[in-house]
Parts: sequence; C-alpha cells; structure tokens
Amino acid sequence: MTILFAAFSLTLLTSMLCIAAVLTHWLRSVAPATTSCFMMLIPAAIAAAPFLFHPRSKARIGAAYVAALLLFGWVVLTGFSVGMFYLPATAMMAIAAVRMAVQRPTPHSGNHLDNSTSAAPSTLPLPRS
Repeated sequence: MTILFAAFSLTLLTSMLCIAAVLTHWLRSVAPATTSCFMMLIPAAIAAAPFLFHPRSKARIGAAYVAALLLFGWVVLTGFSVGMFYLPATAMMAIAAVRMAVQRPTPHSGNHLDNSTSAAPSTLPLPRS
C-alpha cells in the first residue's frame, strides 16, 4: 500500500512539474496551454485508479498492473517530450503491482477471531514411559 501511494505521489508530482513547465512556456508565448495542462493530469488519473478498489483485493492488484501498463504506454507515446519524466513513476507502479501480488495474504491467514483452530494446550495426559 505504501509503495502504491508513493508511485501515485511521484506521478502527481511529475504532472505538476510538467504543468508548471507548460504554464511557464505559455506565459512567454501566445499559444494556449489549457489543453496541455489537462493532458498532463492523465497520468495522475491513471495512477490513482488502483485506489478505487478495496485494499488487498485482486481487483486492486489488477488495476495496479493495468495502471503500470498504461503509464508505460504514456511514456512511449510522449517519449520525446515529457515521457521520460514519468519513467520513474512507471517503474514504481510496476514494482507496487508486483509487491502487492506477492504480499497478498490468503483468506485463512492473518489475525482473525475464529478460535476453533487455535493452538490451545492439550488437556490429555502425557504418556508414561
């Protein structure tokens, strides 16, 4: 969960830096920058998609994999302009997806309130030798 949030934060930070660069360029020229600013928020929306699902669910793991693939597509698509700046966030999203898949607990592990399978001390007498 923490690495997924870090991947989202890095993507959002990169988007904000790209928007700042676009706005700085816009202030020096006469070209409108509104479309470019909204385009830079697409990767942030992609990186936020896994947070729409329940933690530790297969859907969230799948969404993280899809987000990593979509971010990689964004890196390739915008590679000659701002795509390279999203490469660390893409790598972090892929690492988060793999770690979530590896660390996903099984339904019968962890702390639960079912005491029927607890390791209570046995009340049977020990055999004598």
